[in-house]
Amino acid sequence: MNPAPAADTFGLNTSFAIKRWPEPERWAALVRELGVKTVQFSFDLLDPYWPATLSGPLTRRILRACETEGLTLDSAFLGLAAYSYNGLLHPDRAARDEAEAWLKRAAILGADMGARAVGGPLGGVPVGSQVTAALKDEVAERLHRLSEYAGTAGLTAILVEPTPLAREWPSTVNQLSDLLDRTSGTAVPLRIVLDLGHVLYPPLYGDAGLGPWLIAAGSRLHGLHLQQTDGQADRHWNFTQPGIVDLRKVRSELERHGLSDRPAVLEVFYAFEQDDAQVWDDLRDGVQIAQSQWCGPITGKIRPSAQMT
Repeated sequence: MNPAPAADTFGLNTSFAIKRWPEPERWAALVRELGVKTVQFSFDLLDPYWPATLSGPLTRRILRACETEGLTLDSAFLGLAAYSYNGLLHPDRAARDEAEAWLKRAAILGADMGARAVGGPLGGVPVGSQVTAALKDEVAERLHRLSEYAGTAGLTAILVEPTPLAREWPSTVNQLSDLLDRTSGTAVPLRIVLDLGHVLYPPLYGDAGLGPWLIAAGSRLHGLHLQQTDGQADRHWNFTQPGIVDLRKVRSELERHGLSDRPAVLEVFYAFEQDDAQVWDDLRDGVQIAQSQWCGPITGKIRPSAQMT
């Protein structure tokens, strides 16, 4: 397989626009100004529980804005607000039912705005609890139902993102393999998004690196979330900051596993109180650095512990 041109796989999540540039026409123009053609929509900019009289016209504006700016809307992702809930792993079954309903509404809206896939992290259990076998069975059943709903809505995949918290699922390579086994044969494929700040987390995973996750995900890898991090927390820094991630090595690892055609989306978050002009300057500079690394000469395997020295 010939590797896809690196520039064609690099994208940007709309996380940068939260509370600052919520208008589709505005954030789409900014993405295009940065020279990026692939975008991942964050539901931090649209609550799926908004009434149809609001969400319907908004999804149409998103579709038109992306078309106007020549952007490809790869997928729609849960976002920071939804991640703060316990989701499909909430201790109350009624809350888990609502989380499933939320995802179904997100699937419809994602398809309406032109995304091909929708998803995100599954949720987490309370302190002192474990993700039991029964709960895993229930979540898998919900994902099978969700995949049927997503296919009816016009999506081609549903997405799950592993997280580096033991109270969430999946949070290890073995748990990822278990999830994929439980969700084989869904109506539309369940695919995996690997976040570099999650899988390169030495306090939990040592210096295992990205490779084991790519092996576990295999052909069911949808893509990556790119971020710079120090490996001590889920930082979501831009590449203007020093850290352990070298995107040339990440791309090399993807190529080694035959997965270089997958989208790699920069997902950065800024403090709400940070100066808006500073945010834009940092976003512009960080995207340029990330693109130059992603599209530049590739190097060897990424090993987080070596990069922290």
